[in-house]
Amino acid sequence: RENRWKMFLEGFETTLVIAILAVIFGSGLGLLLYLWCLHGKEAEKKFTNGMCWLMSSTPTILLLMMLYYIVFSKYALSNVTIAVIGFTLQFGCSFYERIVSGVKAVGIGQEEAAISQGFSKNQTFFRIQFPQAKKFFMSAYEGDVISLILETSVVGYITVMDLTKMSDLVRSRTYEPFFPLIATTLIYFLLIWLMTVLVRRLSVLLDKSGRMSKASLEKMRDE
Repeated sequence: RENRWKMFLEGFETTLVIAILAVIFGSGLGLLLYLWCLHGKEAEKKFTNGMCWLMSSTPTILLLMMLYYIVFSKYALSNVTIAVIGFTLQFGCSFYERIVSGVKAVGIGQEEAAISQGFSKNQTFFRIQFPQAKKFFMSAYEGDVISLILETSVVGYITVMDLTKMSDLVRSRTYEPFFPLIATTLIYFLLIWLMTVLVRRLSVLLDKSGRMSKASLEKMRDE
């Protein structure tokens, strides 16, 4: 009735957009933070670590409400945009910490060997450290993506009409909780499966692009 399936579809699209954009922008933010610390001094590292600790210690719903009611209250930003910003900050800090832990697991020996062979810090990181570090944090990265998708269910507190909010509206109109809740659960399962497939596909592509021949390594070193 009332084309209520369209409400679920609209909520699914909103949740999907928030999740995909937050993962993309958050991954980019985490990488930029690591590169900033890589070329920076101890002060930059302390600032980044402090900011990441603050983001990880702040409940998602509290962060979203602070951004919506305080930080961006005077700006003409859509609710979805504010939600993407909030999740991007949290996911970016989480990804930065994943990279740090992965690089530490690889060890400093390979970095020292690469630098002694004439590689720059960026070349050492992207061609030697990151492809190996990825194996240590990729499983945790997938878990972070799943957690982000589940946490998007709180965006209704800043009046974003996501999947969970649409489910509540249907339930309030029909007074029947079973179907809306079951349908929402199945859609979340579908969304998590879709995002997991995309992340694993990206991991395979990174593995292929990270493989270099001996001649390529020699040419890069000469440059």
